Amino acid sequence: MGGTKINVVPDTCRATLDVRKVPGMTDETVLEDIHAHLVKKRVHEVDIKITTSGEAAETGEGEKIIQVARAACVSEFGYQPEIRGMVAATDGWWFANRAGIPTVMALGPGSIEDTHGVNENVDVAELEAYTRIYVDIIRAFLSA
Repeated sequence: MGGTKINVVPDTCRATLDVRKVPGMTDETVLEDIHAHLVKKRVHEVDIKITTSGEAAETGEGEKIIQVARAACVSEFGYQPEIRGMVAATDGWWFANRAGIPTVMALGPGSIEDTHGVNENVDVAELEAYTRIYVDIIRAFLSA
């Protein structure tokens, strides 16, 4: 509630946004997009600040780590996993962007919808399957 009563328009408003950048987006372009949207809505007096920022990252499908991980998934599950963007943040951006290490940004058991919740859990059989996948990936790199 921002006003003094439910039917009173408040004189100020405070909002916190969690923007997950994709490759090509920068802090500057995010700020430009937010400002442009607010101007369209006739909101002109805004003070926007970025409190925390992580980088977007991606690894090409042709990278060895992607091919090895995909093969390990095929071996374990019998089908090729979809390669797509990630809606959550991982430490993968640091390895890919800062250390220059091609990285699988997310590969593991469980569901993103179930993370960081009260009853977060992972099925033991699924955990065991991904353990075998990790072993296959490690073996492929150590034997090269």
